[in-house]
Amino acid sequence: MYFNIIDSIGEVVLCPISETACIGHYVLRRLPHFSDNNATSARFWCLYTIKYIYLYLSIYLSIYLSIYLSIYLSIYLSIYLSIYLSIYLSIYLSIYLSIYLSIYLSIYLSIYLSIYLSIYLSIYLSIYLSIYLSIYLSIYLFYLSIYLSIYLSIYLSIYLSIYLSIYLSIYLSIYLSIYLSIYLSILSNSPCGYY
Repeated sequence: MYFNIIDSIGEVVLCPISETACIGHYVLRRLPHFSDNNATSARFWCLYTIKYIYLYLSIYLSIYLSIYLSIYLSIYLSIYLSIYLSIYLSIYLSIYLSIYLSIYLSIYLSIYLSIYLSIYLSIYLSIYLSIYLSIYLSIYLFYLSIYLSIYLSIYLSIYLSIYLSIYLSIYLSIYLSIYLSIYLSILSNSPCGYY
């Protein structure tokens, strides 16, 4: 878009940027070294104004963008990273730790417990059982010997006394009655009579 500038001698100068640049051109026309009767000088200062505006805009935009981007990025990144990392890490760590710990603990515990328990139980049981059985058996056998000695002495004394007394009394009474009856019958049938 072009704006027309008419200098003091009536020549039209095209300013190809904006109305602001043309206003700047009019300001520059008031400078001492600006020639009102020179259209070439007018064109030069119009281009100079354009370069000045470009430089101003570049400085302005660089400062604005640096401040804006620093503030925006700091706020955005802080919020985004805090939310993203919190969600990501929570999900990632929960899944990772659950899978990792389940696999690790299952393998570790299976191997560890199998080796540990086999070694521990073999040593423990061998020592424990040997000591326990030796002590237990010695005590048991000791009590058994005492028990059997007392039991057998009492049992045999009572049993034998009762059994022998009953058995001998019955046996002897039957035996003697039969023997005496036979003996007496023999004697009674003898021609010589009683001796």
